[in-house]
Amino acid sequence: MSLAVVVPLVLGLCVLAVVVIVVGPSRRVRAERPLDPDTEAALLLGEDPEALEDEADAAEPRPREPDDRHRDAS
Repeated sequence: MSLAVVVPLVLGLCVLAVVVIVVGPSRRVRAERPLDPDTEAALLLGEDPEALEDEADAAEPRPREPDDRHRDAS
């Protein structure tokens, strides 16, 4: 085979491979539920999102009891 046949054949196979890689999983990806922005950011930063959720739960403030000192005495 000559070079004039091999180059277009390889180029065509590369284009076909890219199309299969891009278009193939797109239906499944679109069907997935989107990630929470905080979880997505943690994943992109290389952190464990579950560990961040545990830290957020621990740092969550408890509801305070009403304080009578701040009320006006009028």
